[in-house]
Amino acid sequence: MGGRRDLPTSKSAWIDPISDVQWAHWESKFKRSFSEDFRHSVDLCLLDFRAYKAAHYGKDRVSASELKKRIKRLDKRHSDGKSLDDAFAEDQILKNNLDHIETSFPEKVQNTLKLLNENLADVSMDAPKPEVIYTFCVFALFEKSGATVSLTSGKIRDFIEKDAEVTPTPIEAFILHFILHVDKPVRRHVDRIKKIIQRFQ
Repeated sequence: MGGRRDLPTSKSAWIDPISDVQWAHWESKFKRSFSEDFRHSVDLCLLDFRAYKAAHYGKDRVSASELKKRIKRLDKRHSDGKSLDDAFAEDQILKNNLDHIETSFPEKVQNTLKLLNENLADVSMDAPKPEVIYTFCVFALFEKSGATVSLTSGKIRDFIEKDAEVTPTPIEAFILHFILHVDKPVRRHVDRIKKIIQRFQ
Protein backbone atom coordinates (compact mmCIF):
# COMPACT_ATOMS: atom_id res chain seq x y z
CA MET A 1 0.00 0.00 0.00
CA GLY A 2 1.29 3.40 -0.95
CA GLY A 3 1.81 6.19 1.54
CA ARG A 4 0.22 9.60 1.34
CA ARG A 5 2.02 12.13 -0.86
CA ASP A 6 1.33 15.83 -0.51
CA LEU A 7 2.36 18.66 -2.76
CA PRO A 8 4.64 21.18 -1.03
CA THR A 9 3.08 24.45 0.11
CA SER A 10 6.27 26.19 -0.98
CA LYS A 11 9.42 25.20 -2.85
CA SER A 12 11.35 26.39 0.19
CA ALA A 13 9.77 23.63 2.28
CA TRP A 14 11.79 20.91 0.52
CA ILE A 15 14.69 19.73 2.60
CA ASP A 16 17.92 21.45 1.61
CA PRO A 17 20.62 20.08 3.90
CA ILE A 18 23.69 22.06 4.84
CA SER A 19 26.53 20.74 2.71
CA ASP A 20 29.75 19.25 4.06
CA VAL A 21 31.62 22.31 2.77
CA GLN A 22 29.26 24.61 4.66
CA TRP A 23 29.57 22.51 7.81
CA ALA A 24 33.35 22.76 7.56
CA HIS A 25 32.93 26.55 7.56
CA TRP A 26 30.70 26.46 10.66
CA GLU A 27 32.93 23.96 12.43
CA SER A 28 35.85 26.34 11.96
CA LYS A 29 33.75 29.17 13.46
CA PHE A 30 32.65 27.09 16.45
CA LYS A 31 36.14 25.51 16.72
CA ARG A 32 34.69 21.99 17.02
CA SER A 33 33.26 19.22 14.87
CA PHE A 34 29.60 18.23 14.74
CA SER A 35 28.31 14.68 14.51
CA GLU A 36 26.15 13.40 11.66
CA ASP A 37 23.23 13.05 14.07
CA PHE A 38 23.57 16.67 15.15
CA ARG A 39 23.83 17.87 11.54
CA HIS A 40 20.69 15.92 10.70
CA SER A 41 18.87 17.48 13.66
CA VAL A 42 19.81 20.95 12.46
CA ASP A 43 18.71 20.14 8.90
CA LEU A 44 15.32 18.97 10.20
CA CYS A 45 14.98 22.07 12.37
CA LEU A 46 15.67 24.31 9.35
CA LEU A 47 13.24 22.30 7.23
CA ASP A 48 10.56 22.77 9.89
CA PHE A 49 11.39 26.49 10.02
CA ARG A 50 10.95 26.89 6.25
CA ALA A 51 7.64 25.01 6.28
CA TYR A 52 6.31 27.04 9.23
CA LYS A 53 7.51 30.27 7.61
CA ALA A 54 5.77 29.41 4.32
CA ALA A 55 2.52 28.76 6.18
CA HIS A 56 2.86 31.79 8.47
CA TYR A 57 3.38 34.25 5.64
CA GLY A 58 1.17 32.37 3.16
CA LYS A 59 -1.85 33.91 1.47
CA ASP A 60 -4.24 31.62 3.37
CA ARG A 61 -3.25 32.99 6.77
CA VAL A 62 -5.84 35.39 8.19
CA SER A 63 -5.20 37.73 11.10
CA ALA A 64 -7.96 38.88 13.44
CA SER A 65 -7.82 42.42 12.04
CA GLU A 66 -8.09 41.14 8.47
CA LEU A 67 -11.03 38.92 9.43
CA LYS A 68 -12.86 41.90 10.93
CA LYS A 69 -12.47 43.79 7.66
CA ARG A 70 -13.77 40.82 5.70
CA ILE A 71 -16.75 40.39 8.02
CA LYS A 72 -17.66 44.08 7.73
CA ARG A 73 -17.42 43.78 3.96
CA LEU A 74 -19.77 40.78 4.00
CA ASP A 75 -22.20 42.69 6.22
CA LYS A 76 -22.22 45.53 3.68
CA ARG A 77 -22.86 43.10 0.82
CA HIS A 78 -25.71 41.54 2.79
CA SER A 79 -27.31 44.91 3.50
CA ASP A 80 -26.99 45.81 -0.19
CA GLY A 81 -28.76 42.59 -1.16
CA LYS A 82 -25.65 41.12 -2.78
CA SER A 83 -24.51 37.51 -2.51
CA LEU A 84 -22.03 36.52 0.19
CA ASP A 85 -18.81 35.81 -1.64
CA ASP A 86 -16.34 35.08 1.20
CA ALA A 87 -16.84 31.51 2.40
CA PHE A 88 -14.13 31.73 5.07
CA ALA A 89 -15.53 34.89 6.71
CA GLU A 90 -19.08 33.51 6.50
CA ASP A 91 -17.92 30.27 8.14
CA GLN A 92 -16.26 32.21 10.98
CA ILE A 93 -19.50 34.12 11.57
CA LEU A 94 -21.48 30.88 11.76
CA LYS A 95 -18.94 29.11 13.99
CA ASN A 96 -19.01 31.95 16.49
CA ASN A 97 -22.81 31.98 16.65
CA LEU A 98 -23.65 28.33 17.23
CA ASP A 99 -25.50 29.37 20.40
CA HIS A 100 -27.42 32.04 18.46
CA ILE A 101 -28.26 30.13 15.31
CA GLU A 102 -31.75 31.68 15.06
CA THR A 103 -30.56 35.29 15.07
CA SER A 104 -30.38 37.35 11.89
CA PHE A 105 -27.22 37.64 9.83
CA PRO A 106 -26.54 41.26 10.92
CA GLU A 107 -26.90 40.19 14.57
CA LYS A 108 -24.46 37.31 14.01
CA VAL A 109 -22.05 39.78 12.42
CA GLN A 110 -22.23 42.15 15.38
CA ASN A 111 -21.80 39.30 17.84
CA THR A 112 -18.72 38.03 15.98
CA LEU A 113 -17.17 41.50 15.80
CA LYS A 114 -17.80 41.92 19.52
CA LEU A 115 -16.02 38.64 20.21
CA LEU A 116 -13.09 39.70 18.05
CA ASN A 117 -12.87 43.03 19.88
CA GLU A 118 -13.49 41.90 23.45
CA ASN A 119 -12.62 38.21 23.65
CA LEU A 120 -9.95 37.82 21.01
CA ALA A 121 -8.27 34.96 22.89
CA ASP A 122 -11.46 32.87 22.59
CA VAL A 123 -11.71 33.11 18.81
CA SER A 124 -8.07 33.28 17.73
CA MET A 125 -4.69 31.76 18.46
CA ASP A 126 -1.23 33.20 19.03
CA ALA A 127 0.81 33.42 15.86
CA PRO A 128 4.43 34.09 16.91
CA LYS A 129 6.79 34.78 14.06
CA PRO A 130 8.75 31.72 12.87
CA GLU A 131 11.97 33.71 13.13
CA VAL A 132 11.38 34.19 16.86
CA ILE A 133 10.61 30.56 17.64
CA TYR A 134 13.40 29.09 15.52
CA THR A 135 16.03 31.54 16.71
CA PHE A 136 15.58 29.93 20.11
CA CYS A 137 15.24 26.39 18.69
CA VAL A 138 18.58 26.66 16.87
CA PHE A 139 20.21 28.22 19.92
CA ALA A 140 18.89 25.38 22.12
CA LEU A 141 20.08 22.70 19.66
CA PHE A 142 23.63 24.04 19.66
CA GLU A 143 23.61 24.57 23.42
CA LYS A 144 22.46 20.98 24.03
CA SER A 145 25.24 19.70 21.74
CA GLY A 146 27.82 21.32 24.00
CA ALA A 147 28.80 23.99 21.48
CA THR A 148 29.76 27.44 22.75
CA VAL A 149 26.66 29.62 22.44
CA SER A 150 27.90 32.91 23.86
CA LEU A 151 26.20 36.09 22.71
CA THR A 152 27.76 39.48 21.97
CA SER A 153 28.72 40.93 25.32
CA GLY A 154 26.93 43.88 26.82
CA LYS A 155 30.17 45.83 27.09
CA ILE A 156 30.65 45.72 23.33
CA ARG A 157 27.03 46.69 22.65
CA ASP A 158 27.09 49.57 25.13
CA PHE A 159 29.76 51.43 23.17
CA ILE A 160 28.35 51.22 19.65
CA GLU A 161 25.28 52.63 17.91
CA LYS A 162 22.40 50.28 17.12
CA ASP A 163 23.14 50.50 13.37
CA ALA A 164 26.91 50.11 13.74
CA GLU A 165 28.41 46.91 12.30
CA VAL A 166 29.36 44.15 14.72
CA THR A 167 31.21 40.87 14.54
CA PRO A 168 28.66 38.29 15.69
CA THR A 169 29.55 35.29 17.82
CA PRO A 170 29.40 31.89 16.02
CA ILE A 171 25.86 31.09 17.22
CA GLU A 172 24.67 34.59 16.30
CA ALA A 173 26.28 34.25 12.86
CA PHE A 174 24.51 30.90 12.30
CA ILE A 175 21.12 32.33 13.32
CA LEU A 176 21.64 35.50 11.28
CA HIS A 177 22.49 33.43 8.20
CA PHE A 178 19.88 30.65 8.34
CA ILE A 179 16.98 32.17 10.30
CA LEU A 180 17.09 35.96 10.07
CA HIS A 181 18.80 36.11 6.65
CA VAL A 182 21.04 39.03 7.56
CA ASP A 183 24.25 39.44 5.56
CA LYS A 184 25.69 42.55 7.21
CA PRO A 185 24.88 42.38 10.92
CA VAL A 186 24.67 45.51 13.03
CA ARG A 187 24.14 45.90 16.75
CA ARG A 188 20.32 45.86 16.59
CA HIS A 189 20.46 42.40 14.95
CA VAL A 190 22.49 40.83 17.77
CA ASP A 191 20.35 42.73 20.30
CA ARG A 192 17.27 41.08 18.79
CA ILE A 193 18.81 37.62 19.13
CA LYS A 194 19.67 38.27 22.77
CA LYS A 195 16.13 39.48 23.54
CA ILE A 196 14.62 36.38 21.89
CA ILE A 197 16.87 34.01 23.84
CA GLN A 198 16.09 35.77 27.12
CA ARG A 199 12.37 35.67 26.36
CA PHE A 200 12.35 31.84 26.24
CA GLN A 201 14.75 31.19 29.13
